[in-house]
Amino acid sequence: MKRLIWNVACALLVSVPGMVRAEEITLTSLDWPPFSSPSITGGGMTGIIVKQAFAAEGYTLNVEFEPWTTAVARAENTDEVAGYFPAYYSEERADSCVFSDEIGTSMVGFAKRTGEEYKTSLTALKEHRVGIVSGYANEEKFDSAVAEGVIPVVESGNDVENIQHLVERQVDLAVVDKRVMNYWIRNDEQLTPYAGKVKFDPAGLKMHGLYVCFTGARSEHYAEVLARGLKALDPMGFGLANDPMYRGRMNR
Repeated sequence: MKRLIWNVACALLVSVPGMVRAEEITLTSLDWPPFSSPSITGGGMTGIIVKQAFAAEGYTLNVEFEPWTTAVARAENTDEVAGYFPAYYSEERADSCVFSDEIGTSMVGFAKRTGEEYKTSLTALKEHRVGIVSGYANEEKFDSAVAEGVIPVVESGNDVENIQHLVERQVDLAVVDKRVMNYWIRNDEQLTPYAGKVKFDPAGLKMHGLYVCFTGARSEHYAEVLARGLKALDPMGFGLANDPMYRGRMNR
C-alpha cells in the first residue's frame, strides 16, 4: 500500500501543471537599450518578448549580457549558450545559426551633428569618416564597401563610444539605430549635454528585423519553440515590431 501511495504521489507531481521544473535556456545579449539591457526592467523590449514567448512554452530564459563580439563568440563556440539576440539577418550569420521569427524592428541610419549636412550615398561616403560599432551588421552594400576599404571608418566598441566620436568630431557620421541613439542621448551622462546637437538622418540605411540567432545542435528545436511562444503572445498576427498597441497587450 505504501508503495502504491508513493507511486501515485510521484505520478501526480509529474502530471500536475506547474509542478515540473521548466527547462532552462541561456542566450547572450548586449547592452543595447531600449531593445536589450541589464539596466532595464525585464531586460529591454526584445528581452521581455523573448522571455515571455519561451515562458509560454514552459521554458525559463536566462540572459547573460556581454559586449557584442563576446556575446556572439560565446554562442558560437560554447555549448552552454543556445544563441544570441537581438541580431539582424545577414547571409554570413545564416551560415552559422538558425534565425528565429521576428522579435522586433530596428531603423539603422546615420547620426549627424545638428546643422551639418552630408550626402550619404556610397559614392559620397568615400569622402567622409564614418563611425561604426565592431561586429555590427549594418546594410549589405555599405558593409561590403567598408570591408573593401572603400569607405573610411572609425570602429568603436559600443554605441555610446560611437556617438561620442561623432560629437567630438572624430567622425563626420555615425551608423546607429534611431531608438538606441535617442535612448543614450537622454540617459548617458556623457551624452546628455549634446541633446539637440545630434540628429538622425530620416533617410536611414535600412529597416531591419530583429531575431534570435540560435547556434548549436538544438537550434532548429529552439527556433520552433520560440515561434510557438511568439504565436501564443500574438495570436492575431499583429506583429512584434515594437508596436505600442502590442506592448499594451503583453503579459508583463
